[in-house]
Amino acid sequence: MMKAAEVLNRYMAREQGSRDWRLLPSAVSVWAGVLLEHRVFEVWVASEDGMPLPHTVWLLAVPVLLAVVVVSVVLCKRRMKRGKVKRRRYAKVMRLIGRLPPMRGQIVVMVTAGLCAMLAGGLHDMRDHDDVLMQTVRDGGGEVAVAVELLAPMTASTVRGSACQTSVRVLQARHSGVAAPSSAKALLLVSSLHCDWMHGGTYQIRAEAQPARFGAQSIWLTADDAADGRQIRDPPIWRQAAESMRQSFIEVTKRLSQQGQVLVPGLTMGVLGQDAQINGTPQNGLAGEELDKAYAANLEDGFRHAGIMHLMAVSGGHFVLMAALVRWCCARMLLPRIVVTCSMVLVYMMLIVLMYPSDSVLRAAAMGMIGCACLLCGRASQAMSALSWTVMITVILAPDMARSFGFALSCAAVCGIVMFNACCADVLDDYMPSTMAQTMALTLTAQLFTLPVQVLMSAEVPVFAILANMFAAPVVAFATLTGLFSLAVSWLSPTMGFVGAWLASLATGVLAKIAMLLGGSRLSAIQWPEGACGALMLLGVQMACAMFVALVRYGVSRRRKRRHHKDEHGTVTDSDDGGAMTGEPYHDRFMDRVRLWWQETRFMVFGS
Repeated sequence: MMKAAEVLNRYMAREQGSRDWRLLPSAVSVWAGVLLEHRVFEVWVASEDGMPLPHTVWLLAVPVLLAVVVVSVVLCKRRMKRGKVKRRRYAKVMRLIGRLPPMRGQIVVMVTAGLCAMLAGGLHDMRDHDDVLMQTVRDGGGEVAVAVELLAPMTASTVRGSACQTSVRVLQARHSGVAAPSSAKALLLVSSLHCDWMHGGTYQIRAEAQPARFGAQSIWLTADDAADGRQIRDPPIWRQAAESMRQSFIEVTKRLSQQGQVLVPGLTMGVLGQDAQINGTPQNGLAGEELDKAYAANLEDGFRHAGIMHLMAVSGGHFVLMAALVRWCCARMLLPRIVVTCSMVLVYMMLIVLMYPSDSVLRAAAMGMIGCACLLCGRASQAMSALSWTVMITVILAPDMARSFGFALSCAAVCGIVMFNACCADVLDDYMPSTMAQTMALTLTAQLFTLPVQVLMSAEVPVFAILANMFAAPVVAFATLTGLFSLAVSWLSPTMGFVGAWLASLATGVLAKIAMLLGGSRLSAIQWPEGACGALMLLGVQMACAMFVALVRYGVSRRRKRRHHKDEHGTVTDSDDGGAMTGEPYHDRFMDRVRLWWQETRFMVFGS
């Protein structure tokens, strides 16, 4: 049998410092642990029909299990060293684990991380379960007086009877004359009288608390025109400045065409034009062409069916573009590394403040900050390691993120790009130009990893998603940069802001054409089973297709090797020394033949 030292040497020979995926299993364990804990909590603790457990038992169960696992591993390791393990089966298992040094540590870390995540999720669920507002909703709801902090700017309401909505954190709730502190998150639905409330401010209002009928939030707070709302605390000065810049930018976009009014705010800030608020009223293009709500809804459906709706959500693209721009400018001025890092952190903070809050923005900002830390230390950043740290820290500190579709889509897309983008681009580079191959590989890997999550959200699979993303990629960067320029200068010079927004609308016009062409027909999306079963079915289909492609490539590779390394005598030999030829045989690619044909044609036609 192979010795432990040989296994370790083989493992070290395969290891690459620039391709560090060791934290990926731990990140998956953390995510799965929180989801499992939440499900168990719902069934065994929070459910009235289930088997209720005392909170003290639930609180102590996970730490005790964690301690047992860690102590057992340590004691077993010491007993193995001292030769005190007498049971043969147990000794064989421990010796087998001992011969795999990397896997032993990996398993221990995965189990420990998963149990820590379950502990954090349990504490979070118990706090929410005992919250006064949650108890009020479980008892049937009713009118409550709440003090809330706005977690996002106001947007147009998706519920009939309300004008605006936003996510809030409840600080205090008073019900039936009893006031108690609260930390629950809810969706606040208000009338037009309160649509001018600002992000970051604290307000008091009487509202009707009820269970949510749909959406991410579990509680709805509905306030009508008769609700008496007042401001308790002003937003921070930097929140007020960001709100002023957003309002100026939305005012500028009102002068654009129909598609510009809808898409430019969405691509720039993460909120569609028909959902944006200005001066307390829904944005409706009063200063320019009036926005047709039916056209806006049709355009949104086209983007969704074409598979490019993610372009209207701010994610890593904004951060990558701004980071590249900052580093390019700093490199031209030969600035030291610490100045470059501080500049990137400042730009990231500005993006976080100006963009509409979302889970994808949180993921991109966290990975960007980890990259800045690597830059400051003089080390190359690793995307997979940064993604794993982001997932573990975010999910443990905010267990609700484990159930967020936006966070899952963002993480899945980044994971697919990091794992398979390079190899996919190498394969496609044989059949198309390099730029097109890289663009298609980026789109293909991101789409394949996010499709199972999309099926969990809706029972549709976009047919032309890869094609639409490939066509949209060349104009997205230009539209994003010009939109951000307009956002940055609209408060200072509306004319310059309009120029940037108009340039961005030229690019979004191309996106609108792509969405209506590829997403406007009944064939643009196929129906698929919804829920976890549909996601597993789609994942199985993807794995089967991947295995088929791998087998075909393996067969073609074997056939090429036999054809090039064998002749009628056996082995191809060198004519000088008669020895066997070494190295990889040369295979002309399709693109090589195309490039050669184009060079010869250009020489014959133009003479150069």
